[in-house]
Amino acid sequence: MESPTKVCKRRDTSSEVQKCHGDGCTITIEDAASTDTLNTSTVPPSTSSTKITPIPMKKVAALFVLLFANAAVSTSPFPFLPFMVQDLGVSVEETGSYVGIVAGGMYLGNTASNWLWGIIADKYGRRPVMLFSTVMQAIFCAVFAVSTRWSIPLATIARFLGGATNGALPVGKTYVSEITDHTNQGKVMSVITISWGAGMVIGPALGGFLSDPARKYDFLDPYPSLKSVLLEYKYALPMLAVGGVCLLSAFLGYVYLIETLPSRQTDKLSADTKTNTPTHAKTMDVNTDDNEFALSSSWSQYLPPLLRHRTRFTAIALYCLLCLQGVGFNELYNVFCATPHALGGLQYTTNDIGFTLIAYGVCQSLVTALIYPALERRYGICALFRCVDFWNVDLRACILT
Repeated sequence: MESPTKVCKRRDTSSEVQKCHGDGCTITIEDAASTDTLNTSTVPPSTSSTKITPIPMKKVAALFVLLFANAAVSTSPFPFLPFMVQDLGVSVEETGSYVGIVAGGMYLGNTASNWLWGIIADKYGRRPVMLFSTVMQAIFCAVFAVSTRWSIPLATIARFLGGATNGALPVGKTYVSEITDHTNQGKVMSVITISWGAGMVIGPALGGFLSDPARKYDFLDPYPSLKSVLLEYKYALPMLAVGGVCLLSAFLGYVYLIETLPSRQTDKLSADTKTNTPTHAKTMDVNTDDNEFALSSSWSQYLPPLLRHRTRFTAIALYCLLCLQGVGFNELYNVFCATPHALGGLQYTTNDIGFTLIAYGVCQSLVTALIYPALERRYGICALFRCVDFWNVDLRACILT
């Protein structure tokens, strides 16, 4: 459909031609004495009339399930981890230390490998990295399920390897930026954020309600052989269930996800991607030398190009601190809930911990979907970030004290 032609009167004394390269438009100004018109044949529509690009629902849904499964892998051991280390011979007083070791294995693996997964995704494609990572999560969920019967070092190694092979989250965010544009990216990114909240709901639910099932549920009494296996491997069932979710999500990703890396697209896939890829999306050169934002410290020359500008460096540093705050609270909260009353804890069961974490995940999803977008539009990202960050610190400190 051709852009509408606009004609307006202008008095000028000389002929001139001006070209505007923004968004590919051309503006021609002719001599007013001869034509007395200004012809703008390809002026782009105003911002208020910009057409919103349709959301690629199948791709977004498949990506949602993939990231949801990875979030469930991270959060499913939370309700039973304190009880698991105690069953392996750790005293109540030392439970917190060993819970931190086991849980920290996964995040240590994430930290060590995320940069590498980004490099691999740039070379071999986004789709194979996300699918491979999700399948590996299922495998190491099974390894962790078996290790809960044997030793803490084996459980820690299983979690570390699971974290080291988990590249779906960072690559998934890149995938979102490549299948959306500025008209729909905010909505899709909110959906992807909600996937983590959904994982926070289902993961603890499976970890809390499916751990130690032989002692909780009487319907297993008619199956003595199954019950004896579940008595020996108390915490295997929730991890196997989460592993099954990972395999299902990997299958859906295999069916519906399309590669977005141009060098790895076939002709058919490339044509499909170009149809849904925005032509006016903004890009940023990480090597741009902008003195306004460039770090002036002498040590900045030793940083990667991505971190040599103050804005990006500050954003990444604040995100690291925010993750430290969130993960630290989750681990301390689980230990606090499992600690007996005599030692100042809540003495919750795995079901109780799972239920409270479900409530936390539901609230997080609702706030992200319903409240955050309105506040962000009204107050802006920076103001909202400062407010929420201080609110989280104060509120969580009050809860733990």
